[in-house]
Amino acid sequence: MSRSSAVSVTLKILQLITCVAALIYKKLTDNRARMTLRINQKSLNEWKLLENVNWSQEGSDFSIFTYAGYTFIIAVCLLERFINYRKIPSTTDTLFLRFGMIIFCLQGIMVFYTVEYVHENIQLNALVLGGLSFLVAILFFLEDCCTTRSLRTDNKFMQTETLKPISSIPIKVSEDDDVLHTYV
Repeated sequence: MSRSSAVSVTLKILQLITCVAALIYKKLTDNRARMTLRINQKSLNEWKLLENVNWSQEGSDFSIFTYAGYTFIIAVCLLERFINYRKIPSTTDTLFLRFGMIIFCLQGIMVFYTVEYVHENIQLNALVLGGLSFLVAILFFLEDCCTTRSLRTDNKFMQTETLKPISSIPIKVSEDDDVLHTYV
């Protein structure tokens, strides 16, 4: 196994572990946020803060899609690397890495931005979840930088012949006036 393949597999394993950890921590944070909301509603406290660390239900769905979707994508890419460890990363792998880096950065920014708007019981959870999101984005960036993409150029020589004019129109060359006469 080459050094580049070993680095790629190691980074994929780390990505998978941190992505699964972020997914689990997201569910724990949501449960804790629901409990805090219920406690504050029962004690008749005003609840002017956000209910979860993702602004809304749509943000929560986006984060679950991000964590669960990329957990699956990373697992498939890791399985592919185990099966064929000499394979050069394809364009699809590179696109997944770059889109993943962007999506996890957006997720981390969204979670960090909500820290001051959530209840103090879940502020630490928001910080950890945002940190895990940025950690996965950094791992994607490192893998994108560390994996080699050797661009091979194949030199193909083609032997060409002189081309003769091909025509479906009958041509007659007149030798006495050097003019082409066509017959239709």
